[in-house]
Amino acid sequence: MNHIKVFAIKYSLVALVTLSVLTIFNVASATILWITLLVTVPAYIIGDFFLFPKFGNLIASAADFGLYTLGLWIALYFFAIPTVTSLQAALFATIFITFIEALFHEFVIGRKIKLKRVENQHTMRYQTEFGEDMDVNSSIKRTEYDNE
Repeated sequence: MNHIKVFAIKYSLVALVTLSVLTIFNVASATILWITLLVTVPAYIIGDFFLFPKFGNLIASAADFGLYTLGLWIALYFFAIPTVTSLQAALFATIFITFIEALFHEFVIGRKIKLKRVENQHTMRYQTEFGEDMDVNSSIKRTEYDNE
């Protein structure tokens, strides 16, 4: 899968959660979709490109939790709800997003990485190493046998 498809899947999942949760707080749907795009891009780059391949699902999901909480809180405060409720809405949405992200990492990105590893194993399958090793015991045996 290329990055556009993977990002589209991630954006769709996060948009589904944010639309479901943030409409409770009377945020306009268009605002929610823009905020989701604004927050999903850095989370995709940081969490899925850098953290998930190196550290795994737990660290990537924890980082996504922090990124989404901070990003949604700031975006909601400036664009939609300029009150303390923006933090509550951000935390409420982020809890559900984190569960979705953990599943996303395992099924979409994890599958992509596993497929790459399998492809690399198949290409390396027929490679061999050529070299001459000296067998010390055989050279000693040869000299002993030759002397007799």
